[in-house]
Amino acid sequence: MQATLGYLVTPLLFAKLDSKTAGDLAAFLFAFFSYVVMFFALLSLLILYGASSVGRSLARWPVWLVLLFTAFAHFVLGSWMAEIKAHYPQGLDKQAAEWVLFMQIHGIYQLLYLVVFIVLIGWAWRLMQNDK
Repeated sequence: MQATLGYLVTPLLFAKLDSKTAGDLAAFLFAFFSYVVMFFALLSLLILYGASSVGRSLARWPVWLVLLFTAFAHFVLGSWMAEIKAHYPQGLDKQAAEWVLFMQIHGIYQLLYLVVFIVLIGWAWRLMQNDK
């Protein structure tokens, strides 16, 4: 979900809407899907902890990583970016004093979601290989 949102939907939003509207809508969608990811990560952990097999215990760390990275990105980085954007009601642009800081935080945010995406693919691949 996050990959589709980040690499397909968000560029389309910025191509079709003014940057403030596109940024606000993208922030809302990322916040919504962050909660979805955290819900399913918690649900997965409950299921994995309910499974008594030792092999499943090795499969828990990627879910914990996804949960922690998503929570950090949403609650810390997302809140920080929203606070910066709140200082610019007309929209944040390249001439804004906090533009560089915003883009650095945004880059870390993107990197965390890329790591989450890679971890989930690797986790799913490993689980499929173990089931053979």
